[in-house]
Amino acid sequence: MFKMFSSNSSRVAAIIASLALITAITLSASAIPTQAAELSVIDSIKAFFGFVVEEPPQSPAASQAVGLSIVNGVPMAAMMVSGDTVYDSFADGDFTANPVWGGNTTLWTIVANSDAAAGATGSNTLRLNAAATTSTDYLSSQIGTWGDSQEWGVFFGRRAQAFTAANQQYFWLYANESTLNNATVDGYRLAIGDDTGNDEIRLEYVVNGAVSATVITSSGAVTNAITDVGFLVRVTRSSSGGWEMFTSALPTTTGTGAIATDVPNSTNAALSQGTGTNNSLPPAANGYLGVAALHSTGATAIVTAEFDQVFFTATSAGATPPT
Repeated sequence: MFKMFSSNSSRVAAIIASLALITAITLSASAIPTQAAELSVIDSIKAFFGFVVEEPPQSPAASQAVGLSIVNGVPMAAMMVSGDTVYDSFADGDFTANPVWGGNTTLWTIVANSDAAAGATGSNTLRLNAAATTSTDYLSSQIGTWGDSQEWGVFFGRRAQAFTAANQQYFWLYANESTLNNATVDGYRLAIGDDTGNDEIRLEYVVNGAVSATVITSSGAVTNAITDVGFLVRVTRSSSGGWEMFTSALPTTTGTGAIATDVPNSTNAALSQGTGTNNSLPPAANGYLGVAALHSTGATAIVTAEFDQVFFTATSAGATPPT
């Protein structure tokens, strides 16, 4: 089963080294659940002495449940890693289960292939499919646990209707109710679309359905009046209400930008577009995130908005980051 050291001096050295190892691992594992920490210490000592023990492989789900990641052979408490937790990529071809989205469900559809920017075959992308009326159509999804700080990521796709004040696109980071077009909804959202030059992305604080404050206005912008574009947005929020917005390269010409299968992580959405502070409404248990589109009545306007790659990660105070 294992190999033993052959000399007393080796034994003494090994005992001293193992005590030091136990101390170091115990300190680093202080944020790990007790059972997982104990197992990690035992496994590390086995490895140090050269024990060879056959154990059944742990499933990814089990690893995720105890919140562990192994870095350079040392177990560390898992924490939020930039944009790495997919909430829904619509790969199952629906928005009715795993997770459930509610709202104007008859006015959205899943298309097999996005055609925003260069297009993405087999993307299974959420697309607006609205009636020819002026309205804001939405889908929302409830999240039970929000932690102390959060990170979101999303793909915005835009087809033949350019962004305007009458044709805007929203991604709700947090809402206190499911009805995102209600006159009583409070929360934070990303918004794009205006009639004043290029189209910046705004992080807005909403109270009773109206913008109360603009927390961040992106330093970059999508060139005015262009169509058939895509881009990624990633947002982080600290426990004290510090926000930062990141994007992929924002499109400057028609037919360019990110595509629906691109992941909004720290590599693909790395351009900081600004920071801001607003802690008026810390996300609370059982709140909602969501997508929405304000549109006019034109044939292109009612089918122009696309969303994909919705990512969300919540973390709690005391989590230790991988190094």
